[in-house]
Amino acid sequence: MLLHSCVSVGVALYPQDGATAQALLNQADHKMYADKHRFYQRKTLAQG
Repeated sequence: MLLHSCVSVGVALYPQDGATAQALLNQADHKMYADKHRFYQRKTLAQG
């Protein structure tokens, strides 16, 4: 059985992206999903 896995990381910087831990986590999460979305768009365009 072959198993593929991926790791995604979002990066947020203090104080540019937020002043609290929760704000930094939210910003990192948002950036991670935005980057994943752009990656899959490029991958789909390259395959098409």
